[in-house]
Amino acid sequence: QASRGLYICPPPPRLSLAPAGCPRIHFKFRAMAEGAENITFSVYKAGGAEMKVTVASSASVLDLRELYEAENPPPPPNFLKLCQGPNVLLDEMPVARLDRDEPIFAVVVRETRPEILMQAAGTYYGFEEMLNEAGKGCSDATAALTLGPMPSILQVLEELAGEPTEVERLKASSKEGLLEFSGPDGCMLVPSLSLAPLLKHAGEKAVKSLTIKVGVNSNASNQGLGVIIAASPLLDPTVAEDGLPWYVYNSYGVSRDTRSNAIKFHPGMRGGQLRIEGRGGFENSDTGFTPLNWSESGEKLHLFEITVGADGENRLRMTGTEGQEWTKDWKHQLFDGRNAPSVHAWLDMGSRSNQPVITSPISVDVHFE
Repeated sequence: QASRGLYICPPPPRLSLAPAGCPRIHFKFRAMAEGAENITFSVYKAGGAEMKVTVASSASVLDLRELYEAENPPPPPNFLKLCQGPNVLLDEMPVARLDRDEPIFAVVVRETRPEILMQAAGTYYGFEEMLNEAGKGCSDATAALTLGPMPSILQVLEELAGEPTEVERLKASSKEGLLEFSGPDGCMLVPSLSLAPLLKHAGEKAVKSLTIKVGVNSNASNQGLGVIIAASPLLDPTVAEDGLPWYVYNSYGVSRDTRSNAIKFHPGMRGGQLRIEGRGGFENSDTGFTPLNWSESGEKLHLFEITVGADGENRLRMTGTEGQEWTKDWKHQLFDGRNAPSVHAWLDMGSRSNQPVITSPISVDVHFE
């Protein structure tokens, strides 16, 4: 109300909706927008360094922030907030409403939303350090090397957020180092990673395949469970998918729109009935032994060794808790020699089960040509 103080009208084009009592302010904002093509602001970061940012007078705070971020990108998955005085500046606010003579401060804000942190997990500095250190030990005589065990995804998210992060239906097991997941949509355990930090030390050596090692078990009954291997979005496909069979049992966890395979078995069921769904996959297969479930095995894990070749030739080797072994091959390019696939825990109809799929820390063997 004009009698009690200044009323700030909304910016154009909504000025016509301003209530009675603020025609002068309305005129002032129009005059500013029409009379000045650009506005320059002084933006300071935490260390005190100043940057002059010039934007059109019709621009928003979002435009101002993006120009600043282009020269001063925050480390992912963090983001920037702009503040002036005691106020946080909202992206949709027009810059014409800001005081151009007052400094603006850019504050790095930690991202805490689990779904965003998951998307940024591949930026975790620990992965780059691990790849770099492994590469330093690479020589002409190196035929293979091992990455890992990889950090727990919960540890990665905590490092990125700066605080413990809860992920729906995922938790640390009572057994040290293991994870338990019981959700309906799967959960990423290791993000897709670029091998560039390793390859820079490898000279002319090329990576021909990766072997992903993960332990899996559960007390879930008659529910397919295991892991999904999903190609990196950056994969450079060199092997056509044309002609490869498409197999699904229930299609949970796979789609024709994604380059992935779901490896599922049935602990406690005769023969294990292991299948690989997706392109190049195969139907339920007898492993030649009954894989004991979590309780029957004395809380042990069955080992999956999943080799994905840059030529699209893949192999699954399963070692049971009692030492039994079973191997089967399939074709589908999930690795291109540079971009490693992501690994996800999976439990069919997980939302209906109170028995989680239990997984171990993951390690990856890198095989050179």
